[in-house]
Amino acid sequence: MIRGLTRAGLGSSWSNEEFIRKAAEYGFESVDIDAKSLIGTLGSEGAASLLAETGIVIGAIGLPVDWRSTDAEFRQTLPALAESGDSSD
Repeated sequence: MIRGLTRAGLGSSWSNEEFIRKAAEYGFESVDIDAKSLIGTLGSEGAASLLAETGIVIGAIGLPVDWRSTDAEFRQTLPALAESGDSSD
């Protein structure tokens, strides 16, 4: 089992980079963050370098699909999932 850290209940205003470094400092192995935001701040290579340097992996990310309600609502939000993987924005 991987020990992961999430921002839930922390109330921190740390940047993603600070959050990752704190997680590593206190023995966590993964973090739940907005990966797109991390890449937007540090770039793909910078994000990969930070994760490698700290030994942290990304545990869970939020997805823009409504999987908790009806099948119709889930299908309606699927285009947003495809757009979230678009690296051109």
